[in-house]
Amino acid sequence: IDLATLPELRMTGNQTRQVVEGEGFTLVMDMEAGTIASLTYGDRTVIDSADGEVRGPLLNVYRAPVNNDKYVERAWREAGLDRLKYEVVRCEIVDVDPRVVTIETRIIARGKGDSQFIHDARWTILGDRRIHVQIDLSGNDGSFGEPNS
Repeated sequence: IDLATLPELRMTGNQTRQVVEGEGFTLVMDMEAGTIASLTYGDRTVIDSADGEVRGPLLNVYRAPVNNDKYVERAWREAGLDRLKYEVVRCEIVDVDPRVVTIETRIIARGKGDSQFIHDARWTILGDRRIHVQIDLSGNDGSFGEPNS
C-alpha cells in the first residue's frame, strides 16, 4: 500500500472513545470495551451501539453444536465457552499517521473455572476506508472436549 496515495484521516476523542473520520466513513472505537462502538460508511450504519450496548466484533469461540459434536457439547458448556466474560487489559493507540491509525487491544475472554483465551488484536484503519485486523489468540490447556481417539 502506497500510504501517500491514501486520503487523510481526522482523529478526535477522549480516554473512553476515539473517533476516526475519513472520506465517507466514521469509526468510533470504544476504548473501554476494546472494540468498535460504531462504524458508518456514507449514510449506511454497519455497526451501531446507540442503545449503549457495544456491538462491535468480540471473540466468540462457541458455535451451536451439530450431531457429530455431541461428545464435546457438554465440555464446551461446562467450560463456559457459550458465556465468555471479557476483560480489557489494554486498548491503546499505538500509531497515528495522517493516513493510518493503529489501535492495539488485549482482551482476556474468560469462561468458567480456568477456561480463558488471550485475544490480541491490531486494528489498522486506512484513509481509504479499509480496516485491517490482525488477531493473535491463545488459550489455556485446550481441553475443551477434544475428540476421542
